[in-house]
Amino acid sequence: MAPQSKAQLARARTLKREHLIAAATRTFARHGFAGATTKRLAEEAGVSEGLFYHYFPSKRRLLAVIRDRVFADVRTAIALDRPVTNGGHAEHVVRALLASFRTHRDFWRMALLNRGDAAVSATLDAKMKSVAGDVQSALERALEHDGARKPKIESELLFATIEGVTQRFVRDEDYPLEAVTEALVRAMSGSS
Repeated sequence: MAPQSKAQLARARTLKREHLIAAATRTFARHGFAGATTKRLAEEAGVSEGLFYHYFPSKRRLLAVIRDRVFADVRTAIALDRPVTNGGHAEHVVRALLASFRTHRDFWRMALLNRGDAAVSATLDAKMKSVAGDVQSALERALEHDGARKPKIESELLFATIEGVTQRFVRDEDYPLEAVTEALVRAMSGSS
């Protein structure tokens, strides 16, 4: 077997890191932050604890990496820098945002169900508040662009609705997110 090139080794390290992140996200969602010991995280990923520590010095650092990825995805979802081809800008933001929540369901489940954990709060709270503010601002700008009469108030209502939908979705495996998304979009457009 020929020795691997530096590029091949870097690719293998990246794949292993991605695998650890995915396994940790599932484990945090299933067992909570406190219940997801480094031993359990390593077992879920099929690696040794030593290898886990090689990639992540602590569970909190791993959680911060996951948080940053999810929040970057949320910010991408709410960006209004693309042309909207059908529906309004607010519809686009709502659909993209709820799709992002679907993609990162395990993260949101862990965040919701571990609110009382001091380590989780210390890692998530400030940035969670920031991303929530960004979402609310994006909703307000989208509604304003779509001609809403009171975009500030309507964005408050829409944000609260999305927050409630998200909480139900992460708690209930059978929650009909797609149907609820469609109903929300119809309600936004005034049709039934």
